[in-house]
Amino acid sequence: MVHVKMHTVFLSLVLCVASFIIFGVQSRQLPSYFPRCYRDRPQEEINECMLKATEIVRPYLKKGVPELKIPSISPLTIPEISLEQGTTSTSYKAYAKNVSLYGLDTYIFRKNEFNPKTLAFFCDVNMPVLAMRGTYVVEGKFLNAPLQGQGIFYSNITNSNGTLDIQAKLVTRKNVQYMEIEKMVTKLDVGKVVDYGLEGLFSDNEILAKATQNALRENLPLVVEELKPAIELLMTRLFRDVILNAILKIPYDEVYPISKK
Repeated sequence: MVHVKMHTVFLSLVLCVASFIIFGVQSRQLPSYFPRCYRDRPQEEINECMLKATEIVRPYLKKGVPELKIPSISPLTIPEISLEQGTTSTSYKAYAKNVSLYGLDTYIFRKNEFNPKTLAFFCDVNMPVLAMRGTYVVEGKFLNAPLQGQGIFYSNITNSNGTLDIQAKLVTRKNVQYMEIEKMVTKLDVGKVVDYGLEGLFSDNEILAKATQNALRENLPLVVEELKPAIELLMTRLFRDVILNAILKIPYDEVYPISKK
């Protein structure tokens, strides 16, 4: 079993979420400098507009957009994250606070598509560089070895890839149509972990701490594979929270308008 819980988190981008913030902000009107993609245009034109939009908004996402309550993504700060996983070889509870994500502004979208006929979204994105730093508390076992500690953690990852599939539907409230999320699937290919550290593991036992660090480094590919389900679920919950909190409050005609002909 894998369980993830997010606390008081408003995130603007961790891979594919950038495109939905662009068109799903908590506001009745987008700023004039934000791009519009019209749902009555040819499909190829809509997809091209969506893809270009990710580049247009990059400088604004980097510094944040206060009037839309979008924080800076350079870095992006996550107040609190909790992770819980239970398998035969890996069972742990971990909590992280004040997590800073660096490199989100380096995103490269390969696809960013919306089909207004089916209300389906799809995006495919590469993250050349992603660094993370924060404080943690963990207790349990990992790869059948005990794991316990608290302190500072950090990681540096290159060339990660992710996809996001969303199926939406339209609902009517007070004669106004809104979008809701029916299904969302997140897939993640964690890139190369070039460096990471967990300071404070078994702080009262230096020998055990060193042995655990060495075991984690020697089995790094397996470590990443074991953590992948928890990370994917975390991303899915994250996207769902951000998208639902935004899109459900905005009329569909405001999110994807019809062009003025």
